[in-house]
Amino acid sequence: MSLSKDKDEQLQTFARITLRQDEIIEMMRQDAERMEKIIAAQDRVISMLEKQLVIADKYLTKQLDSLK
Repeated sequence: MSLSKDKDEQLQTFARITLRQDEIIEMMRQDAERMEKIIAAQDRVISMLEKQLVIADKYLTKQLDSLK
């Protein structure tokens, strides 16, 4: 009887561990999706800043040329 009870407890423990692993995997998947969205947003910001730098460079070059 004790052997059967031990086996049952082991199976229950294994089931809990497996369930928890599945939950952790799902959380990691969701974290990865959020990170992808954050990286995409950062890429858009970088692109906008690069465009603003080009505009600022052209403006400052004009200003400098007008001083010559």
